Amino acid sequence: MTKVRSLLTSFALFSLSSSLSLAATGGRLLTCRVPFDYDSAEVEQDFVAQCIKNLQLTSRDTLQVVASATPQGTRSYNEALSKKRAENLSKAFVARVPGLEVRAIAIGPIPKNGLLAQASAPETTTGTSGMTKEASAPGTGYWKVGPRLGRDRTFIEEKTSYFAPGVELSYVPTLANPNMYAEFSLLGNVYTFVDNTKMTSVHLAPMLGYIDPGSGMIAGLRGLGGLVSSNVTKSDLGDGGAELRIGKQTRQWTAFLGVGQTRILQRVGVDLGYRF
Repeated sequence: MTKVRSLLTSFALFSLSSSLSLAATGGRLLTCRVPFDYDSAEVEQDFVAQCIKNLQLTSRDTLQVVASATPQGTRSYNEALSKKRAENLSKAFVARVPGLEVRAIAIGPIPKNGLLAQASAPETTTGTSGMTKEASAPGTGYWKVGPRLGRDRTFIEEKTSYFAPGVELSYVPTLANPNMYAEFSLLGNVYTFVDNTKMTSVHLAPMLGYIDPGSGMIAGLRGLGGLVSSNVTKSDLGDGGAELRIGKQTRQWTAFLGVGQTRILQRVGVDLGYRF
C-alpha cells in the first residue's frame, strides 16, 4: 500500500437494529464513528467506549459493523485491511458488552467521491458515513419464563422452613432510560416437606431497578401481592410484601437471587428466565 499520508482518516460504520424493523417501531437513527490511523487496524478503545455510551448498547442488542479503508493502494490490500478492522471492532464491542450480537461487513476502500456506504441494511446504499442505531419505541419489550428454586420460611404451619420450587412468567418492557429495568411477573410456588405439600401460592410481582447496559448486571426491588393456600388449615390467606433482587441479563437469559419477606413468608431463592 502506498505510504501517502492523508488528513482524511478512514472510518468504520455501524448500525444497530432491534428485533423490529424501523418502520414497525417508528424509531429514530443515531450516528457515531470510530476512526483508524492510516494503514492500521488497531482499535482505539476510547472511541469504542464513547460509541457504546452514545448508542446506549446493551447485551440484548444486535450491532452491525461496516468497516472501510482509504482509496490509496491496491483494492485487494484495502479489502483485507477493512476486513481486519471489522473483525477487531467486533471483538472490541463484544469484550465491553458481553452478549452483544455483532454482524461485521467489510466494504474495502471508500469511493473516490468521498461517500461511504450507509449500513442501515445488509444491502448498502450510497450515503454519508456514520454509525447508526435504530432506537426502539417505548412500550415494546419481551416475555420470559423459567423456574424458581427457593428455601422459604412460613409463619402459619407446624414446619417453618420448606423447599419451595415454582415457576415464573414475566414481561420486560423496553424503557426510554437504558439504565432502568422493569418487569411484571406472575409467580407460582409450592411448599413441601418430606414429599408432602403443605402450601401453594400465587403472587403478582412488579419490579423496578437499575441495569448496567455494558455488563448486564441488575439490582432492584419488587413487590409481592397474592394468595397463599394452606393444605393443613384448609384456608386461603391474602399475602403481600417485597423482595430485593440482584441478577444478570444476557441476550437469552436472566438469573436473579432474591431475598424478601411478606406477611406470611420469608423468601430466599434463585430464579431463571428464558427470553422468548
